[in-house]
Amino acid sequence: MKTEDKDLLSYPLVIILAATSFLVAAQRQFLLVSPPKLREINIQQIRSGTAALNVLFSRPMKVESVRKHSKIHPEFPHQWLGKGKQLRLLLNSDRLIRQPLRLEIGGVDHRGIKLQQHDLWWDPRPYLLAVALLPDGEQLQMRRFDGSWVPLSPVFSKIRQLEPLGNGRGVAFVSIDKEWRQKVWLRGLIPSSLSSIRSHLNSPRLGHLHLLTPEPQVYALLSSNQHGELLVQVGADDPGSTRVWLQDEKGQKSNLDLKGTATGQMSLIPDGSGLVMPSSNGLELVPLLQDEIRNSSQILPGDRNLQSFCSGSGRAVVTNVLPDFQESIELLIPGMAPKQLWNGDDSIVMAASCDNQGEHILIGLRKYEARFIDEIILIDSDGNTLRRRLLTPWSLRRDSRFDYDPIGDQFLITLLHENSNVPIPALIRSNDLEITILDKEVEEARWLPAAADLKIP
Repeated sequence: MKTEDKDLLSYPLVIILAATSFLVAAQRQFLLVSPPKLREINIQQIRSGTAALNVLFSRPMKVESVRKHSKIHPEFPHQWLGKGKQLRLLLNSDRLIRQPLRLEIGGVDHRGIKLQQHDLWWDPRPYLLAVALLPDGEQLQMRRFDGSWVPLSPVFSKIRQLEPLGNGRGVAFVSIDKEWRQKVWLRGLIPSSLSSIRSHLNSPRLGHLHLLTPEPQVYALLSSNQHGELLVQVGADDPGSTRVWLQDEKGQKSNLDLKGTATGQMSLIPDGSGLVMPSSNGLELVPLLQDEIRNSSQILPGDRNLQSFCSGSGRAVVTNVLPDFQESIELLIPGMAPKQLWNGDDSIVMAASCDNQGEHILIGLRKYEARFIDEIILIDSDGNTLRRRLLTPWSLRRDSRFDYDPIGDQFLITLLHENSNVPIPALIRSNDLEITILDKEVEEARWLPAAADLKIP
């Protein structure tokens, strides 16, 4: 082949290479001048404030500019935290949130190019879940904000161990038949607490109902953390049938090979770092990483019972049975010895819980003075009494539980009236201990946190 022919054949290759270089250069130039975009927003459960959102942009943003050009309606104290493409909007407010919030998100990126403003709607309020008492059995139901109730399960003889997933995307529960055989169920939920259109905000839609234990169990205990992981403890009639497993937010199961034996219900730590296991030695803090489980547990000795996690601060509230058989309330603070907040007299501690920061602790007490008298006491993290209130004509149940809602700054509890043996849910306002009774016969009630992932097209 002649040299001239070879040169002619090489011309198309040169043209292709030149065109490719031009396109790459043009693409780079386009990327240099194209405006940043809002990619995704999701509700963050692990937080120190009242409520939080994770906000993802297409390019690194100037957080000072985002603070300046973003607004919340109605106005609430808030912060923009983080750097780069991923920022966090954190609400820090003592005011109650009673309606959806409108967000305006703006700002410029590190090139100084402006983000097109986005208007979004966010409803951070949780939903109330309850085991409703019906003429033919019990049913898991959810209360909408308009006061109506939605069934989440079939009707069973009994339902116990109501455990909402901490990521707001489901609720686990235990059904019990007439022979007291127990099964674990998981109802998936599809949340929609974020939207670009207010009318699209709605209560969670029903997902699949999964049976997690096809074989009947003698007992079943449940716990969830804010990642949406579910801890399941079950045991059947057969010797050695006790099983403990962790199911992640995608439904994948992993058996836990725990050192020692739990003497009661284990509880997942809210941030997902581990679990608390009651044992004959005391309360054991066990990491969830399999290679750390056998050798890294920490023990808090004594006759202590976990009452509640203060999920935004790493703190927890426990009861401690003293040598004279009286009970005390202690606050567990990471890196510190247990801090005694309340020293029991002749009262029985019926329940105790805390707010997100562990700054306020609500205690339910029972005294006997010719008859049982129940009261609630609100104390601070130094043990000072802030408020107290007698519950008469209402009383606490022996298995009472205070479930805290940071959005409404209120505790959810079930109470009994002196003229009835049917429990009903009640809301206790933290600032004044005002009680709101809900007209619903229930066996148990819990909060389901708001959740949503919103992808921006």
